[in-house]
Amino acid sequence: MIREEGSMLVEKCVALMERKLAEFGLNLSRDIVCICTDGATVMKKVGKLIDAEQQLWYAHGVQPAVCTTADHNQLL
Repeated sequence: MIREEGSMLVEKCVALMERKLAEFGLNLSRDIVCICTDGATVMKKVGKLIDAEQQLWYAHGVQPAVCTTADHNQLL
């Protein structure tokens, strides 16, 4: 993992991914076939910039709706 504070350009994000993968002898365009990311705009753009397939993960966006519905049902 790489911790970054604040906003980040897409190109920097891809470069950081390439650097981190290289530490393990992996190449982003040769060895990675799919990535799973959140739905943030920068991550969607990363998925368009690289060759790998992208699966967006929306569970953290769905959870508040489920919790709100559960809380509402308890009030009834």
